[in-house]
Amino acid sequence: MTPRPLPKKLYKQEGEIMPITCWPWMDVAGSFALNANGERGAFGDLHAFFQKTYGVLYWDFEALQHLARLYYQQYGTQEGYQTQYAAYLAHAQAIETLYHKTFDPSVFADTTTARETFQQLRTAYHAFWDSSLFIDAFDTGVDQEEIKKIAEQHGLNKEEVQVLSTPSEMTFADERKQAFLELLQKIQISPEMLDSLLITHKDILTSYRQQFDYVQANYARLKPITDQEILDEARIYAGDSHRLQQDLAELRAYTTTKEASIRAITKTHGLKENPLWFFNALTAWREHRKKINLMGFHVIEAYLVHLEKQTGIANRLLRFLAMHEIDQVLDGSLTADTLKHRYEEGVVIRVTSEDATLFEGAEAQSLNADLEQAFAGAAAQDILYGRTASQGYAKGIARVILAEADFPSFQEGEILVTSMTRPEFVPLMKKALAIITNEGGITCHAAIVSRELGKPCVIGTQTATQAINDGDLVEVRANHGTVRILRRTAA
Repeated sequence: MTPRPLPKKLYKQEGEIMPITCWPWMDVAGSFALNANGERGAFGDLHAFFQKTYGVLYWDFEALQHLARLYYQQYGTQEGYQTQYAAYLAHAQAIETLYHKTFDPSVFADTTTARETFQQLRTAYHAFWDSSLFIDAFDTGVDQEEIKKIAEQHGLNKEEVQVLSTPSEMTFADERKQAFLELLQKIQISPEMLDSLLITHKDILTSYRQQFDYVQANYARLKPITDQEILDEARIYAGDSHRLQQDLAELRAYTTTKEASIRAITKTHGLKENPLWFFNALTAWREHRKKINLMGFHVIEAYLVHLEKQTGIANRLLRFLAMHEIDQVLDGSLTADTLKHRYEEGVVIRVTSEDATLFEGAEAQSLNADLEQAFAGAAAQDILYGRTASQGYAKGIARVILAEADFPSFQEGEILVTSMTRPEFVPLMKKALAIITNEGGITCHAAIVSRELGKPCVIGTQTATQAINDGDLVEVRANHGTVRILRRTAA
């Protein structure tokens, strides 16, 4: 095989993730075509390294920037945007329908029905990502470039930009909370009801679980809503009806409040519409995409549970299957030993416009070392440059959190340093003095939540988790998009 040179500059993403959850969009990335000019392979070469429950993705930085600018030209009008978004919603609905089917035991009771459901998911997923994968290209800073131009054109200050670029739609985590509080209000929760809550209101709680069981998942594991979580949250409100009404009223008024803030700014500047509508809408789109993708992961997981029963191969190993390898594992030509080797030693998947190639064992380790070396040059510095997600200043002890297993080490008032945040990071973000991420643009989860919490946040540093050691004293100057390491601890 002829070696392919690595891209000149890499954009890195990492987190808890499994290969089988990535194949749907990796297939799209390799065959991606721009409607505007018919270019193929527009994402450039993509490399992904997976080992156990962790994954690292390396994109072609320049290809992503080029793609984002082209798509901004194409979808930067209301008509262009709405056409693409409407197509996306149809494919998202197909995945959501399959998610709700996973709670019907008969769907995965026999091989034929289970396989048909999985194939339906593959088809829906391909169209889903083909209509929305372009959003990730904006994370390289193109969103901030365009926002800066628009802000200067209309004389908008940083506070106004923050309001105008924050969507009026709630996150799916807040949607869950509102639904739960409305449930508590409906049953008129009281302290006396807690002991029998799970039995007395079993049906309504089952419906609630099935609606929101995806909320706490990530791309490496599911985390269904437990009885204890229901009781713990109900207990907070059982003896405090005033708090229940107050929190519920705030959630119900969320969209109205946000829209009023946006109208006030546009009126002040004599504008007919929000000049940052595209990035506001793209942020909401990305949040919805994450919601649907986690629903899709539930369908994948349900099929893997079925496949484990069929083959006797452990679920954690089946997650190292490519989606097109299902037949091979069923006929025994792809064995548990091969999947165990992938899981323990790691694999590199290289996606190009021509093909997708999987490298295993020592070759995968070697390729990943090359990728890390190519990326590592920017990590040796005391000042990191990123982009402002939420304004403010903070100085404190940095805590590097890469996976959920690291969560217990995080203490109130520390500065959260991570690759990217996801819904399960919200409790840490609430305790954090400030937030720093490797990845993300103005539409990312860290940007949305940090603004809601009013926490200083710098995103898109690329190298924070490499440059900052656990326990370093750091200074977050979010207004300027910089992070300064004041005192280093031993690595």
